[in-house]
Amino acid sequence: MVDVKELRLSLGVSRAEFADAVGASTALVQSWELGRRQPTGVALKVLALLQRNPKLLTELRRIEG
Repeated sequence: MVDVKELRLSLGVSRAEFADAVGASTALVQSWELGRRQPTGVALKVLALLQRNPKLLTELRRIEG
């Protein structure tokens, strides 16, 4: 399982920037970080890819959603 807060902090981005990059709301990212909810589906896959390759953040930021 991906530790969302640890991942976000390792990337050096704010919760809002992280949410925008992964296509989620800041409230949802906060829920993931606090353990209230768990990422699933495509979000979980995107987070796992970011964990393996942090440079993907740059590419995700370029994608308009």
